[in-house]
Amino acid sequence: RPRPVPAQFFGSAAAAGLMYQFYEQAGFYIFLFALPIVAVFYQIYQFYIEKFEHARAHIAELNKLYFETVEALASAVDAKDRYTHGHARRVQVYAIELAKQMGVKDENELMAIRSGSLLHDIGKIAIPEYILNKPTVLTESEFEKMKSHPAVGAVMLQGIDFPYPVEPLVKSHHERWDGKGYPEGLKGDEIPLSARILSLVDCYDAMTTNRPYRSPMQRNQLIEFFQRE
Repeated sequence: RPRPVPAQFFGSAAAAGLMYQFYEQAGFYIFLFALPIVAVFYQIYQFYIEKFEHARAHIAELNKLYFETVEALASAVDAKDRYTHGHARRVQVYAIELAKQMGVKDENELMAIRSGSLLHDIGKIAIPEYILNKPTVLTESEFEKMKSHPAVGAVMLQGIDFPYPVEPLVKSHHERWDGKGYPEGLKGDEIPLSARILSLVDCYDAMTTNRPYRSPMQRNQLIEFFQRE
């Protein structure tokens, strides 16, 4: 049951005042006959309050099921790509915090970032393991195959009816502000804000974690890299 708020107290006080005035003006018997009408309106109010609470509980349960699905899919990517184990979960923490710091308050957008950050590499399931787990830098042809994972991931998520926009975030997280990203070469404001946030933190985590072919980038180098790119 929702907790009372000041507006409800004022509303109740106003209703009581009106009932008293009605009693004074109309007399006791008319007031008595009017009480069942008040009772009916109160029952209707209670009915809709309970209906609202049931709907809210149902939405919460659906969100829980969505996130359980997301967690399972993210675990599948982790199991296939041993070099980026835990990457998606770190990216999720960074992305949500950065979004809040940037003033993102829309609950649907935050929910999309929460799910999309875990699923941003889901398309890597379609990438051969010898590419994902290669201990050296990828060749040009291997990198071209790797670049297909955002579009593949977006197609995979089309079958899930998310109540918030996850697919655009997954598809566009490798786009660049200058238009030199992939898969569509979007530039500037054409890239969804959530995808821009994800792109930054995805890059940050990749640069600051150890990989077989390079060491983590130092803080001053990282700052210069972001400013340059």
